[in-house]
Amino acid sequence: MSAAGRSTCLADLGASEDILVQALESLWPVVHEYFAKVGWSPEQVQQALAALMKAEVPDGPDFDA
Repeated sequence: MSAAGRSTCLADLGASEDILVQALESLWPVVHEYFAKVGWSPEQVQQALAALMKAEVPDGPDFDA
């Protein structure tokens, strides 16, 4: 509830975001290889991801904008 606590929380969230972004970047080649094997184009993968994100955040932002 203090300014220092908020700063610590924001720093922790930023570090978590960095870890998640690195994990996503590491997994993209695996994801694309899997979906290529099942016949999906990279565009279809992106469309499915956008639809999933929209489902996870009802009435949320358009992540493709």
